[in-house]
Amino acid sequence: MKVACVIVTKDRPDDLRRCLTSIQSQTVPCACVVVDGSTTAQTVVAQFGYQYYQSAPGITKQRNVARTHISNDTEVVIYCDDDTVLPPDTVVNVVAAFADGSVSGVTGQVIGEPVFGLAKKIIGTITGTYTTKPYGLSCGLFNIINPIKTKVSAQWLPGAFMCYRWSAVKTLAFDEWFSGYSLGEDFDFSYRVGQHGKLVADPKIVVEHHHSALNRNWEQFGYMRIKNRQYLRLKYWPKQPYYWLGMWWANLWLVALNSLRGLCSQRYRAELKGLLRGILTK
Repeated sequence: MKVACVIVTKDRPDDLRRCLTSIQSQTVPCACVVVDGSTTAQTVVAQFGYQYYQSAPGITKQRNVARTHISNDTEVVIYCDDDTVLPPDTVVNVVAAFADGSVSGVTGQVIGEPVFGLAKKIIGTITGTYTTKPYGLSCGLFNIINPIKTKVSAQWLPGAFMCYRWSAVKTLAFDEWFSGYSLGEDFDFSYRVGQHGKLVADPKIVVEHHHSALNRNWEQFGYMRIKNRQYLRLKYWPKQPYYWLGMWWANLWLVALNSLRGLCSQRYRAELKGLLRGILTK
């Protein structure tokens, strides 16, 4: 299978270099398209000889630009963040997962997510953000991500590492309502793909997500947690009280938890400010 990786980036040259090094180190070659939301990546990408384009910043805008530069004979496209690292056998394992012709989308075990344990499961259950599936759908819409122990079907895929059969998504655009570095755009895109094909989480595929702190605006992050969740609910379940109640239940718990964490953390104080702004503005 011919595979292409898509990386969108903005002002993270060191993270990008590490990511591209891991792509170049794959046991089988793959193409790579990099779309830069600034001008800092061009020198880095030139060192690897990959395709480089510039765009207005915004993860969905940049991914839509990348779509227009993927060759027609591509069979699998891998979207991953610029702070994701792919072990050398990643592409081989991704290709193997697509041997099943019914599969339209694949992800794997993403190392680097917050540690999952009993306390997190209890809190997730209370707040409406826990599902038994690693990538399932909860009433609170944005979910705690469980470890993947066996190959399972999924309802959505994480933007840090999501792979698609190109024939299933080449006419499907990312929703540019999601702006900036965004939140939930991965759910939106993959959920639409899953309406017409099978999504799978495969533990044989393991990648590292380093969660770079660069370009993170925590107040804006809190704002997006409210507004983007609301947008998804209105887009997919506008008349289902279950998700309306679940969304607001999760929102109120977010406010309560960040109020406590904000007592000793400037990051959570900023996020709380964004949450409240999202709730109080139309």
